[in-house]
Amino acid sequence: MLEYRLRDSTLSLDELLDRIERDPPVRVFGTAVFMTGRSAGTPPMLLHHLEYNQVLREQVVLLTVVTHDVPSVPATVRLEVNEVRPGIYRVFMYYGFMQSPNLPMALRECERLGLGIDSEKTTYYLGWETLIPLRRISGMPLWQKTLFAFMSRNAARPTAFYATPPERVVEIGLHVEL
Repeated sequence: MLEYRLRDSTLSLDELLDRIERDPPVRVFGTAVFMTGRSAGTPPMLLHHLEYNQVLREQVVLLTVVTHDVPSVPATVRLEVNEVRPGIYRVFMYYGFMQSPNLPMALRECERLGLGIDSEKTTYYLGWETLIPLRRISGMPLWQKTLFAFMSRNAARPTAFYATPPERVVEIGLHVEL
């Protein structure tokens, strides 16, 4: 349900990139890494950031971390880098369920695939959804929505899980009605 609510409030990546080409925002030095759990579409945090700041880093990485049902994924097949448009990259990182993702280390390894990232000039944009259970939106019963929202609030923070340096992280919050 949450995935559908987020997907309904976003643009396709092509739509966003076309909009950026037609009306380019101010580009500033450095790299912005936007985490996204989906392999398609635009991360809601990127849309939120553009709407409120009207600025974009010169290099943008849309990063998806995928955990496979195997204990470990070899380093030789861990990364996939695709340049979607000049300066905008879609990166996939693959891990096994026994591995702990370290985003700064993995992003340094992207250089061998043509994506050079200066870790001192990189900002990680992480989303934090605040779930608001409402009776008027159909789907699951209100008590289940309330329990789901409670569990979401108590989940581990992504900064620690992905070993991102806290001083280089910007968390952007969104309210999502369930």
